[in-house]
Amino acid sequence: MGHEGLGISEEILSLCDEVLSIEMAEGVKSFNVGVAASIMMYQLKHAMET
Repeated sequence: MGHEGLGISEEILSLCDEVLSIEMAEGVKSFNVGVAASIMMYQLKHAMET
């Protein structure tokens, strides 16, 4: 989970095996970290079930 304004540093991104992002509706600037984590966990759980 990255910083609301700055995102994740290139140094950290270079260490990642995968980088995921959440598509947001136009006009939505960001999600708080709790909402973002919940969305990601929900999607990953359902992806593992199929």
